[in-house]
Amino acid sequence: MKRIGIALILVLLMLFLFTTIASAEENFIIFKPEKDSTSEKVLPISGQTEPDSVIVVFLNGEKMDEITVGASGIFATQLELTEGVNKVSFKVTFPSGTTKTFAKKILLINEDQMSTSILQLIKAILILK
Repeated sequence: MKRIGIALILVLLMLFLFTTIASAEENFIIFKPEKDSTSEKVLPISGQTEPDSVIVVFLNGEKMDEITVGASGIFATQLELTEGVNKVSFKVTFPSGTTKTFAKKILLINEDQMSTSILQLIKAILILK
């Protein structure tokens, strides 16, 4: 009976550890940019993930930065956007070796055209969906 109790405790402990590891791997949060559109050509990006993760940042398919995340888990970089829709992708390699990709589309709006080009803005917003 004691062996069954010990085995049960070990199984529960292992389940807890694997569940914690699995959920930790999915921890990738983008703080900035908060919106899907901007008029700022230089876009600051920041977020948080697992410490010791490696993040490769892509802009429209081109590698722009590689970040090794420190003990705090917080990362930051900046990208120079092109006018129109920009696809920002993050390839994250977690300390466990698991790799996941996250993406976000950001619309860069030219301030001069903002007031005269409402139709283009509507079309661009529809593309983002």
